[in-house]
Amino acid sequence: EAMQGVRLRAQPGFGAQLWALTASYVAQQRRVSGGKAAVAEWVAMVAVAAFVGGLQRAQVPDSYGKLPTLYALTVTLFSLFVSLSSVRTFAFDTTSFWRESAAGVSPVAFYASRSLADLPPLCLRALVFGMVFWSTAALNIELGLLQLLLLATMLCASGIGYLMAILAPPSIAVTATGVLICCACGFFGGVVPTVAEAGPVMRAALTLSYGRWSLQCVAAADFSAIPSELYALVGEALIEGAGYPP
Repeated sequence: EAMQGVRLRAQPGFGAQLWALTASYVAQQRRVSGGKAAVAEWVAMVAVAAFVGGLQRAQVPDSYGKLPTLYALTVTLFSLFVSLSSVRTFAFDTTSFWRESAAGVSPVAFYASRSLADLPPLCLRALVFGMVFWSTAALNIELGLLQLLLLATMLCASGIGYLMAILAPPSIAVTATGVLICCACGFFGGVVPTVAEAGPVMRAALTLSYGRWSLQCVAAADFSAIPSELYALVGEALIEGAGYPP
């Protein structure tokens, strides 16, 4: 009779699991966010943003043709700061994942909670990088538009970091992520080769590369505000250098 009164505890629903796991991971992040390594990473990101912004300013107005390469460098460096930090979100959570799964927690809720908790810090990275870069560079882009472009780039770069953290062994996840980011924003950025120079296979790769679209959005927004007299002289070279098709 006593056993008849014992009932199995019902598993909480997906929404309850997502809320609890997100709150738990946010608390975990707060405990490590003030460490020396975390502070050094933010300082390095600010320094890099100021450095590439200074490089961009040094090319205006005499060397506009070099700007697409600098935009590719900017997108690559920003993507690395985002993606490499995103790898840590899942790379060291294997034990946690199996423990929670054995307790009946939804795998989707587990991964979604990590992604949701990671979103505010990643957005903050985009905002800080964009503000520093915009203030040190001689850009014709409005700050709000630049921030929007960086936020979109952040979503793509962090997605690559998450994917590699799940698929690749922890020992090579960071390296594999860095290689993919450099390929997407460098080799497949639309600068060398440009879309006009690429063959069918390469053009398909450029079409799928978020780095190419990020670079072209920044270049298009910046070049569109160049004075018409100057644009008449350098506009064609700028468009070709930025990787636009003929």
